[in-house]
Amino acid sequence: MTYHLSVLSLFSSFFVPGWQEVQGSPVIMSVILLAGIGTTVVFLLSLVAYHRRRETAYLLISLAIGALVLRSVVGFGTVMGRVPMGYHHLVEHTLDFAIAVLVLAAVYLGGAKTAVSETD
Repeated sequence: MTYHLSVLSLFSSFFVPGWQEVQGSPVIMSVILLAGIGTTVVFLLSLVAYHRRRETAYLLISLAIGALVLRSVVGFGTVMGRVPMGYHHLVEHTLDFAIAVLVLAAVYLGGAKTAVSETD
């Protein structure tokens, strides 16, 4: 466990002074902002795909990607000091679970369809 904590301390020292202090970190803010922009673009593309296909599996994938956008919003709120770290962890881990359920449901519903064999 000591090794694990020392690696985290070493890693965090490159980005923010003190592991617990993420508020106002320009590096973390930049990463979250870029992730949020990228995820929002992917989310919009998933909505276009759902609009074209109108299948439940596509809707579920869009919802999962939308939850990823929410994760970025919560992360940005934490860095800006608007979302306390305790709420941040609660919301983000809840969203992780929701994303996993949505993706698994999409895979289940959109699974391989059996082909009807044509007989002569």
